[in-house]
Amino acid sequence: MTEEEKNTLVHKAKSAGMELSPYLVACGLSKAIKAPITYFDRQGIGQLAKVGNNINQIAKAVNMANLDRKLFDEALQQVEALQELLYEISRQK
Repeated sequence: MTEEEKNTLVHKAKSAGMELSPYLVACGLSKAIKAPITYFDRQGIGQLAKVGNNINQIAKAVNMANLDRKLFDEALQQVEALQELLYEISRQK
């Protein structure tokens, strides 16, 4: 193994939150290796949960008042697009 290859493996292991030896074992056994959830990820997930809660409260108010759902439906589509984007970002790690 060249020094460059070793450095690349060490970097990948650290990115996955692992030491080199356990990382190589996991790779050799074809185990899935996922990067740890970062502070940014946790904050984004928390904010998304708050937005979801707000949307549920808005939906309840819209349903109780028999209001036009157009704005609610548009907001819901935006939240769903955001959820999809966060999901795609989490799968890239």
